[in-house]
Amino acid sequence: MKRFKFRLEAVETVEIRGRVSGYLDQVRVRDGETVHKGDLLFQIDPRPYEVRLRQAEAQYARARLQQTQTERQVSSLELSITNQVRDAARTVETNAKRVDATRSSRVLAERRLEAEEKKYQAGMTQNFFVLQAQRDLNVARNNELSALVEYAKSVVNYNAVQQVPLAGGGGAVTTGAGTT
Repeated sequence: MKRFKFRLEAVETVEIRGRVSGYLDQVRVRDGETVHKGDLLFQIDPRPYEVRLRQAEAQYARARLQQTQTERQVSSLELSITNQVRDAARTVETNAKRVDATRSSRVLAERRLEAEEKKYQAGMTQNFFVLQAQRDLNVARNNELSALVEYAKSVVNYNAVQQVPLAGGGGAVTTGAGTT
C-alpha cells in the first residue's frame, strides 16, 4: 500500500464573528462539520438578556404610569382653572348687581333727603328727620363705594385667574381686606 501526502481544503470557508456579547451556552456544530444557511451553530446564555428585557419592561411600565399621572394632574389643573375662572366671573356679575342695587339705594336716599329738606323748609317736619335722612344718605354712599371697590377687586381677580401660568399656582389676588 502506497501512502500519499495530500492536503484538503474546503470548497467554501466561513468566518464566524459574534455580533452580540455573552457566554456560549451550547455549541451545536463541530469543526469540519457541514452546515447550511439558517442552521443554529451556537446558543448564547439568554439570562442576561432576559434580565435586561424585564428591566426595560419595568422602566416602560413606570414611564406609562408617570404619563398617566401627569395626564391626570393636567386634567385636574384644567378643571381647577376652569372653576377659578367661573367663580371669578360669578363674583364679577354678583358685584356688578350689588353696585346697581347700592346705586339705586343711594338715589332713593338722595330723594328722601330732598323731600325731608322741603318738608322742613315748609315747617312740616322736624330737623331730626332731616338729620336721619342725611345719615341714611351717607350710609348709602358708603355702601355704594364699598360695592364699587369690591367690583373693581373682582374684575382684577377675574383678569388675574385668566393670566396665571399653570406653574404659577394660586390664581387669587390678595388685597388688604383678604383674598378675593
